Amino acid sequence: TPWMLSARHCSRRYKKNAPCGFSRVIPWVPVSQDDNLYRVSENAMTFAKNLRHFFEYCGAWLLAGSIRLLPKAFAIRLGRFLGAFTGRFLKGRMQLGHENLKRAFGDRLSHEQRSRILRSLMALLGEAVVESIIITPQDVENNVEVEGFHHLEQALSLGKGVIMLGPHFGMWELAGHVFGARLPKAATLYKPLKNRFIDRYVRASREKSTMDI
Repeated sequence: TPWMLSARHCSRRYKKNAPCGFSRVIPWVPVSQDDNLYRVSENAMTFAKNLRHFFEYCGAWLLAGSIRLLPKAFAIRLGRFLGAFTGRFLKGRMQLGHENLKRAFGDRLSHEQRSRILRSLMALLGEAVVESIIITPQDVENNVEVEGFHHLEQALSLGKGVIMLGPHFGMWELAGHVFGARLPKAATLYKPLKNRFIDRYVRASREKSTMDI
């Protein structure tokens, strides 16, 4: 008969399923060879994941460096092409897009119309990625116009601060540079990427906008 201990005194093996501090009881099993094999397997999986993430980062770094060498107009066109092309391999995401559009528009859009919208979306995302790589403060100043910015200025004049909410599509990377350049005290929230190497790279790029992250 296994011993019975409270979760406060549980072994590491059971902490994931029963956080310490709970009062319910759980079975306690002495550490065995199977536990050691489990730890070795878990460490091997962690190493493999980190190695895969590192190679993904190297590929992203080489791609970004190559894009910076291209003329900007050509780089943006290439980004749109690669974005639309990538959508062909993301069948699960495309199916989700079809389902969401069908929820929003019902039968008013045909399958081909939904497919055209999703292809345009993927092209836009590819363009957004390229622009986030090649953008400079001069580009923002010379080429970006914000409609209705005076509404934000009026709200800020009240001295209470402003919380802005926006959908997660479009040129959100560009928006960060725009508002960072025009607002002396601004901050944004973001969800870290699963790949910690790429996350550091993206975070460093976003911090160039002078916004706190």
